[in-house]
Amino acid sequence: MRIIQMPIQRGASQFIVTFLDCSGNTVKIEWVPYGHSATAPTGYGTYEGYTNVTAHIDLKPIDCKVGYKFDIVNTGVK
Repeated sequence: MRIIQMPIQRGASQFIVTFLDCSGNTVKIEWVPYGHSATAPTGYGTYEGYTNVTAHIDLKPIDCKVGYKFDIVNTGVK
C-alpha cells in the first residue's frame, strides 16, 4: 500500500499524476492544475490519459508486455 501525504500549501484545484513502469514502480510524480496536462516520462513506454487532468491518477504504459508478448489490459483509471 502506498500512502501519499498531500502538502498543505497545495489547493484542491491541483491533482497528482503518478507515472508507473510496467512492474508498478513509480517513475515520476507530478502535481497538475485542474484541466491541465502532465508531462510523460521518456524511456518507459507510451502513456495516455494524462491530458485534461481532473482527478488523482496512476498511469502505467499502454504497451506493457509479459512473458511471450501477452498484452496487459490497462484502463489507466482507478
